[in-house]
Amino acid sequence: MIYDVILSRGNDKYIARAKEWPEVTVVENSRDAAIERLKSQLFDYLTHQVEGVQVDLPVSMQSGNP
Repeated sequence: MIYDVILSRGNDKYIARAKEWPEVTVVENSRDAAIERLKSQLFDYLTHQVEGVQVDLPVSMQSGNP
């Protein structure tokens, strides 16, 4: 899968954050190191720390909110 990564630079460090998963953030000395470490941490996060599930919520037609 492809995930968007937000890169920023501050205090001579690169900060990489997964756009869809902002809790996965790394700080490194180089751009490439930040991207590679983020890839590793994002993979670990998605395969070991979280679980995606679908739920069905009943929606009342009389709620007035589509």
